[in-house]
Amino acid sequence: MKKLLIALMTTTAALSLAATAEAQEKLKACWVYTGPIGDFGYSYQHDQGRLEVEKALGDKVETAYLENVSEGPDADRAFERLAREGCKIIFGTSFGFMDPEVKVAKKFPKVMFEHATGYKTADNLGIYNARFYEGRYVLGQIAAKESKAGVAGYIVSFPIPEVVMGINSFMLGAQSINPNFKA
Repeated sequence: MKKLLIALMTTTAALSLAATAEAQEKLKACWVYTGPIGDFGYSYQHDQGRLEVEKALGDKVETAYLENVSEGPDADRAFERLAREGCKIIFGTSFGFMDPEVKVAKKFPKVMFEHATGYKTADNLGIYNARFYEGRYVLGQIAAKESKAGVAGYIVSFPIPEVVMGINSFMLGAQSINPNFKA
């Protein structure tokens, strides 16, 4: 996942940079995290991508981030703040940031927004995701091989596209080993 995020962020930032190259100004790229960057989890991995963007683009880019941003009104304020502070591309790193990003993107049409794991887009709002489903497919295969009863439980958080994709991948993997497998 880390390599995918780094490649995506570097490519997106580079493309945005090309658009501002004529003015010879630094591209300001910003990230909004739901958790702390020191958690060694999802926010940490995104921040590692941000640091790689700095490393790859050097003095052509300036980055900033906000951490521990709650979904909802706090997210609206965070995205608006970053857009007003001159960010030219803003990465929202949580599914729960989707509606706030859609709302704020309409107010700031010259700012590019990127949203993790969502499904809503606009002229200045794109989406990105990692290939989590590949690992879940393999886990389904392992579950089917290990289960004597041909049954497994699959615990999920919320019925969002990324989670549904994971369930489907798990079941496809399991049923590739045991067509009668159930979860």
